[in-house]
Amino acid sequence: MRKLLRSAAVSAALCGMTIVSPAAASEKAFGPFVVDDAKPDVIVMNGDIDVGSALNFRRALHAAPALNLLP
Repeated sequence: MRKLLRSAAVSAALCGMTIVSPAAASEKAFGPFVVDDAKPDVIVMNGDIDVGSALNFRRALHAAPALNLLP
């Protein structure tokens, strides 16, 4: 139990550092989708597709107006 709590605390601390870091300031995350201001024509997916993924993808599309869709 202690090992689980310790690993959860370390994970939370690492996530907090990522959010505060200047490199991540230009990234916007929408569930598993990430839009980087440096590459506004790219949406990166990193994670599983779940019930909220469709809405999160629409949000990512809205945040990446320069994205080109291919038929």
